[in-house]
Formats: sequence, structure tokens, C-alpha cells
Amino acid sequence: MRDVIGDECGNEMMPGQAKHSAASTTHSPEPSKSDDEKGAVSMEHPHVKVYNEPKFIDQASPHTGGGMMGCGDGFGFGGGGMGGGLLIGALLGRGLFNHGGEGNWGGHRGGEGCERPVFDAAILSKLGTIEGQVPLVGSQTQTAIAMSTGQITTNALQVALGQAGQNTAIALANQNQVAGVKDSVQAGTFATAIGIRDDGDKTRALIQLNETAALNRQLGVLETTLLLERHGRGFDRDHHSLVIQNTNTANAMQQQQQAQGFQVNRLFDMMHCCDQNIRATNQAINIGAGTQTATPTNTSTNNRVN
Repeated sequence: MRDVIGDECGNEMMPGQAKHSAASTTHSPEPSKSDDEKGAVSMEHPHVKVYNEPKFIDQASPHTGGGMMGCGDGFGFGGGGMGGGLLIGALLGRGLFNHGGEGNWGGHRGGEGCERPVFDAAILSKLGTIEGQVPLVGSQTQTAIAMSTGQITTNALQVALGQAGQNTAIALANQNQVAGVKDSVQAGTFATAIGIRDDGDKTRALIQLNETAALNRQLGVLETTLLLERHGRGFDRDHHSLVIQNTNTANAMQQQQQAQGFQVNRLFDMMHCCDQNIRATNQAINIGAGTQTATPTNTSTNNRVN
């Protein structure tokens, strides 16, 4: 059950509507604000639009009920009209088509002419309050958005700074790694150069050793060849000497043989002469001289044949 209060015109009203109606009947409407006051309000709240509050008309005198006139253009602006009734029902808690929407165009429509300005004033008040709060809410929203944007910017800046720090650390680490690799490469290159130099020295020493060994072998071969040549020459010389000696020996033997032959021939001649002499001596025999002796020479002169 809802409480229904009747107004001075005999119409049923809600408690809130009764208060607005009482205020409209007991108090005079506030005077309109001047242009300076409007400018001051505009300076305080630049987003708030200033509306002139409607002047309330004394509705104490009753209005005669009538069809279309009594409902106050019912469909557009009347308390029980469809458009205005929907907005008032949404704002003030009245139901759609409540109190006057069920009947004809007359009847209670004429009585509702007292409460229509009150409802219009309440609607304008509510709309002014809402419109006054819209810039505040908008500013608060913009402030929140600005704060969120600032926080996002701060977070992005922090992320960027962190990323820059990480990039710097990564770049420094890469630089250190590159420097370390460079030092390692230089050390390796130096060690390789030293190794190559040592290997070169060892290689040259080995080559020189091999060359020396080859020269020694060649020298040994040459010495052997020289010895063979010397031996051959000595052999040839000895052979020549032997040949000469043999030749001389043969010549000497031939000469000796010739000399011996000559001597033999001479001896033969001498023996032949001796034989002749013997023969001649033996022929000298002393006839009648007695016995012959072994030396007939002694008597050869005496037994000469004349």
C-alpha cells in the first residue's frame, strides 16, 4: 500500500509531490539571477549551464475541468500523459498511466492542472542537479583518465627505463663478451704465431739437419769414390809397375840367356879350339923315343917333323 495525500485541488498526490506542492503554494518563487551571478556561477563551474528557474504561478484558484484543456496537452506535457508520465514515473516513482491515465480526457485531468507546474519544477530541478553533476562526474572521469594515463605513462616510462637499462646491460655484456672474445682471439693469435714461429724454427732446424745429413751422405759417397779412385790408381800403378818389372825381368832373362848363349858359344868355340890343339898335340909323337909319357908336350919340340 502506498500513501496518497490530497492536494488543495482535491487531487491525489504522492508524499514528495505534496511537499513540492506545499512549497509552491506557501513560498513565493525565487527571483531570477542576474547576469553577474550567472557569470560567477559559470566561472565556478565552467561546464554547468545556468537555467532560469521557472516562475511558479499561483495555482490556488481552481481550474475548471475540461477535456483537452484540462489535461494540459496530455500526451506531451500532462502529468498523466505518455511522454511526460514516463519521465516523471522514472524520476519520481509514479507508475506509468497512474492517476488519470485510465479515464477519459476529462475528469481528473482538470484537477491535475495544479500539480503539473510542481512536477515540471521538480523535473527541471532534477535535470539541473543531474546536469550540474555531469561536469563534475566528467571532470572526475577526466581526472581519473588523466591519472590512469599518467600512471600508464609512468609505467610505460618505467618499462622504457627498465628496458633501456636492460638494453644497456645487454650492450655492456655484449661489449664485454666481444672484448673478451677479442682478447681471447688476440691471445690465441699470439700463441698461434709463437707456435708457428717455434714450429718454423723446428722445421728449419729439421730441414737443416736433413740437409746436413744429405751433405754428409754425399761427402761419404765422394770420399768412398775418392778412395776407390785412389785405390784404382794405386792398383793401376802397381799393375803398371808389375808389368814393367815383369818386362824388365823378361828382358833381363833374355839378356842373360843371350849372354849365357854367347858364353856357351864362346866356350864351345874355346873347347873346339882346345880339341884342335889336343888333336894337334897328340899327333906330335916321337917315333922311337921310348915310352910315351902323359905329357907329350915336353917332348913335342923334340919330335918335330921336319
